[in-house]
Amino acid sequence: MANEIKAALVTEDKILMEQLLESGHIEHKYAIRLQVVLHRANGKTPTDIAEYLGININTITSYVKRYNETGVDSLLHDKTRKPGTAPISEEIKNKVIDIACYENSKDATHWSTRKLAKRVGISHNKVSGIMG
Repeated sequence: MANEIKAALVTEDKILMEQLLESGHIEHKYAIRLQVVLHRANGKTPTDIAEYLGININTITSYVKRYNETGVDSLLHDKTRKPGTAPISEEIKNKVIDIACYENSKDATHWSTRKLAKRVGISHNKVSGIMG
């Protein structure tokens, strides 16, 4: 069963994880990841861990697999994401705001996100995010 992946916990890693958790100076999301691996290594079932920590059972498998493949350090950092569309530049954001605030729409009393997006050349979702 895919959710039954075990943590191949190394003693030094266990000590490090416990020290990090005991210090209290660790972001919550990283603490959750460490707890998942420690609980799984101690034989707790993914279902029990998911219920105890309030996270999805598939997340447990993901964190344990991540630890097994790349170690503790990978749990203490966010994964890099695949490159996608480039973020909207400040210049375009300012242009969207200027148009929305200082120019009148030809056919309506206000700009729709779709019309504004078409005018600037970005998606209406991006416009919506800018206007937030």
